[in-house]
Amino acid sequence: LLAAFKILLFRYSGQENIAVGSPIANRNRSEIEGLIGFFVNSLVMYTDLGGEPSFIEVLNRVKQTALEAYGNQDIPFEKLVEELQPERVLSQNPLFQVMLAVQQEEILKPSFSLPNLEVGWYEGAGAEMTVRFDIELHLLPVGEEIKGFCAYNRDLFSAETISRMMSHYENLLSAAVETPERPVSQLPLMTESELDQILVEWNNTKTDYPKDKCIHQLFEEQVEKNPDEVAVVFEEQSLTYSQLNTKANQLAHHLQSLGVKPEMLVGICVERSVEMVVGLLAILKAGGAYVPLDPNYPTSRLAQILEDGELHLVLSDSNSQFHLPETQTPIIDINQANTVEIQANVVSNVNPQNLAYVLYTSGSTGRPKGVAIEHRSPVSLLYWAREVYTQEELSGVLASTSICFDLSVFELFVPLSWGGKVILAENALHLPELPAAGEVSLINTVPSAARELVRNQTIPTGVTTVNLAGEPLDNQLVQQLYEQQTIKAVYNLYGPSEDTTYSTYGLMEKGGTKSPTIGRPIANTQVYIFNAHQQPVPIGVAGELHIAGEGLARSYLKQAELTAEKFIFWQEKKLYKTGDLVRYLSDGNIEFIGRIDHQVKIRGYRIETGEIQGILNEHPKVQQAVVIAREDQPGDKRLVGYLVAETETATNLNQELSNDQLSNWQEVFNEQIENEDREITDPLFNISGWRSSYDNQPIPEKQMRLWAGDVVTQVLAAKPKSVWEIGCGTGMLLFQIAPQTQNYYGTDISNVSLEYIKKQIEPEPDKYSHVSLAQKRAEDMADVASNTFDVVLLSSIVQYFPSMEYLLQVIEESIRVVKPGGMIFLGDIRNFSLMKAFHSSVQLYQATPSLSGQQLKSKIDRKMEQETELLVSPELFVGLKEKYPEISHVQIRLQRGRENNELNKYRYNVLLHIEAKPGKVITPTVESGAALGVKEIETYLREQKPESVCFSGLVNSRVANDVELVELLSQPESKQNVQQLRQFFKSKESKSIEPERLYELSASLGYSLELCWSAQGSPELMDAVFVRSELAAEGIVLTPLTQKSVVGGNWNNYGNNPLISQLRKELIPQLREYLESRLPEYMVPSGLMVLSQLPLTPNGKVDRKALPVPDMASSVLTEYVAPQTETQKILAEIWAEVLGIEQIGIHDNFFDLGGHSLRATQVVSRVRQGFGNELTLQGLFESPTIAGIAKNIEVVRQLPQDKTTLISETEEYERFVL
Repeated sequence: LLAAFKILLFRYSGQENIAVGSPIANRNRSEIEGLIGFFVNSLVMYTDLGGEPSFIEVLNRVKQTALEAYGNQDIPFEKLVEELQPERVLSQNPLFQVMLAVQQEEILKPSFSLPNLEVGWYEGAGAEMTVRFDIELHLLPVGEEIKGFCAYNRDLFSAETISRMMSHYENLLSAAVETPERPVSQLPLMTESELDQILVEWNNTKTDYPKDKCIHQLFEEQVEKNPDEVAVVFEEQSLTYSQLNTKANQLAHHLQSLGVKPEMLVGICVERSVEMVVGLLAILKAGGAYVPLDPNYPTSRLAQILEDGELHLVLSDSNSQFHLPETQTPIIDINQANTVEIQANVVSNVNPQNLAYVLYTSGSTGRPKGVAIEHRSPVSLLYWAREVYTQEELSGVLASTSICFDLSVFELFVPLSWGGKVILAENALHLPELPAAGEVSLINTVPSAARELVRNQTIPTGVTTVNLAGEPLDNQLVQQLYEQQTIKAVYNLYGPSEDTTYSTYGLMEKGGTKSPTIGRPIANTQVYIFNAHQQPVPIGVAGELHIAGEGLARSYLKQAELTAEKFIFWQEKKLYKTGDLVRYLSDGNIEFIGRIDHQVKIRGYRIETGEIQGILNEHPKVQQAVVIAREDQPGDKRLVGYLVAETETATNLNQELSNDQLSNWQEVFNEQIENEDREITDPLFNISGWRSSYDNQPIPEKQMRLWAGDVVTQVLAAKPKSVWEIGCGTGMLLFQIAPQTQNYYGTDISNVSLEYIKKQIEPEPDKYSHVSLAQKRAEDMADVASNTFDVVLLSSIVQYFPSMEYLLQVIEESIRVVKPGGMIFLGDIRNFSLMKAFHSSVQLYQATPSLSGQQLKSKIDRKMEQETELLVSPELFVGLKEKYPEISHVQIRLQRGRENNELNKYRYNVLLHIEAKPGKVITPTVESGAALGVKEIETYLREQKPESVCFSGLVNSRVANDVELVELLSQPESKQNVQQLRQFFKSKESKSIEPERLYELSASLGYSLELCWSAQGSPELMDAVFVRSELAAEGIVLTPLTQKSVVGGNWNNYGNNPLISQLRKELIPQLREYLESRLPEYMVPSGLMVLSQLPLTPNGKVDRKALPVPDMASSVLTEYVAPQTETQKILAEIWAEVLGIEQIGIHDNFFDLGGHSLRATQVVSRVRQGFGNELTLQGLFESPTIAGIAKNIEVVRQLPQDKTTLISETEEYERFVL
């Protein structure tokens, strides 16, 4: 019973690893037989159903699991959860969500009698009970039968679904008994009647249509019926059916004279015009098949199509010819060729089985693939359309889709085949500007374009029908369309190019509340939903959509292997594997779920992200790339590319970028001192530039003195005679340490800093005569002799190093110049392990209370990607002992401070002892500090009086909440906003320790304290070593972390890459230009992000869900310049709203920030609302910056009215590719 139930779940879910819960009485001891109580425990029965097992094999696997589970039934379920620590979700039970219970009848229905009371059992069905799991199946043997009932969560399942599921369970059991050796993936689930319904009844779509007609012949029939009716309109130009036919015939005769005949491919590369329609009809009439080439495609892509298609010739126009690559294929000017005087219909040997057209679509291999369609397929589509749409609906069809895409087949040939009118437009968003806009009755477009038309309220009142296809449709848009009273019908249509435009359709319900379905199959089309084993799946179960019928393409052009992969045979029927995940609903409509692979649709275009990835990976500076479709703002789906830069390339760039980074810091340090706005109360303690990351306010002087005093104390403890301070800044440490040394060498990259120090020391030569200063970079040590200094001091400078390689270079040189027995002191190191905690803490402090947790997380991710300072893990310094044997001991210490700030929360000091020979090396006994507080530690020290002891794993109160915040935000189910998060941490009680309390405790009890990050690895933990003060003075105290064995090697793993932000700014424009030269505009990702590494799932695959929200603003090369004028400020607000970017400079390029044609339309619309008709799409494309647009707007405003009218009348028609 359990094995069959698991097979049922396996077949329903498609998952091979199935865990089902099962209750057990747990009364297996004689001692508890007489006790009254509830001893039931839950067992987790886990089974792997992978490897195509037979039922017998599954039975054995389940039996083995059950025996092992019964053998360990005493382990409480709660203990199991505690040990395994599964990821918890509030809406689910841990470990399993489905339970199977097999009861004994005498247990479930015990017999008992009561005085003067008759007891019976109610056998009614459908009783309500509180369910503990998503599904509970209870079975009990009754005589020769097994009876049972299923309890289920009504929020997840309907009674109909559960009833069907139980029926399938029975079917599986019967089939398993009859053929136990059969693979479980092939055991029949459904009854014959169910199969008949989904395979036959719902596919009963056969409709008669002429099997002897071609597309152009249907048009010619309309020419006979309606010669003087307008057939096609473009701007101010129109042609009647007769005129269009005449022009097409003339060109067709000329094409035939050039050798065009059936099965011959003819390219057409022309601008949108009536000549485009003439050209298409002429190619079909001549017997050829048209291959559309978009003149806006990159030359390389056009070259691929020309090469792959081996075109006989290409029809083009004077403008488009310049976009074609060099080719041996003859180029024929469509306007000059149309001079043949013969106007009669062309006679050719073309038949419905000949090719009508070949459309090139995105290919996963990196090259486009040609879908070859025969005449019979569109003819079947056209006859279906005639049955669905009335003559009035077809009286004015908007043709706004490029002929390179299959929606154009409907838009052009449906109206021309049934006496309607084709109204051409560059794209759907140009509809309100068309002279013939009032004549449009049917719009056929993608949801994203329709959404924009609705938002701008620009759908003409003559439109009665809207076809939506190419993207998933939401009900909100459907109802918004129906709110326009003139719209009577909204259709959702679905279909791949491989099945001639449309395969399924559904009329959307006005006032409906359910998500739109993709409907049912159109005429002469059959759809099948299969699992991975090509078996039909039941109603409600997801599977891959397969399509059969008259619309199927012949093949992929000259790609037999791909054709065999995608076009399969099932029960002697040819099927196309769509790769789309769908499921049948109980009414026969089909619900679209998503893609099985990574093919996506953006603004109606079907795109294989693998093609874009392939091209990105070909770039020499890219190591790895992944491209996904994101929808971070509802209704705005866009492509985003994530990439890891080639390590070798990044290293080569490092020298140049390092120099730039250091130069930038030099300017920053100079400006900080020159432009400091607070009064310097003590010239010898100038804390210019020390500001809080939280509120950008100066860090209080009191806190800075405590911080500096800690460093000074540690350096002077070594009693150095000679000190080299690298990065001496304004002399905060120099003025305190130098008087107690014999030789002090201060160097800094900032000449302004050094001039400031000189100014302070010159009046006191007796005190500072031994101090020498020099302007140099940290690594510039070649002129310093070896073994010169007792201490090399680098305090608060490491974070400004450009890379880990640079840090190691400085340390290596420092080792050389330090005397044996001396030390290198690295102060104020930012902890890489706490990088996310730091940014989370800052962003939580700065965020508005209503900001959602997800938005907060996005801000944190962006700040981490923009980090320009170097953060280093403490483990790196421990690992340096292996790389540099001169380092004999390492000490790592948390920074002191009574008031929490970023200096003592996230930073630490490091002491690298060079060839030290201390009197003693103290390695104390380690005690667990888990859950210990200050009082417990004090009690231990007072009672035990140890010479030395280490309390490991103490919770550091300074960062505990910040680390927990990171954990909270990483949980998908977390729904708290900023205000709730702040309240949570404010009211939260935790047993953590303030580090300064430990220093106070140690001093009061005669101990010296060594406080270090914990060796246990968790960033909120610390290890505290208490050593008797007199003992500590004799030697070096080590903590568990500094004794740890750390393997060196890839040192970059121990820190971030501060150059990544600059590298991104350098690399992204190069990649964008590269992609634009290789791909059509709609395939170029609107966002590109350079990551240090791609996030991976546990099995090593790219974790697409973990990829961060793209940050466009940080990837632009231009320096940020804030808007100055009122016009610039309004434009910046519009751009920020459309692009979803907080800060936009006036010189930032709209398209570099992620703008595309659809967003450009939104900007134009908003600008027109704010300023009047003072911006066109062409204007935005020509001047895509706020500064440029603002200047144009202000110029136009200053012109007299008659001049602006003249400009608007003579301005070239706006053109752009959607």
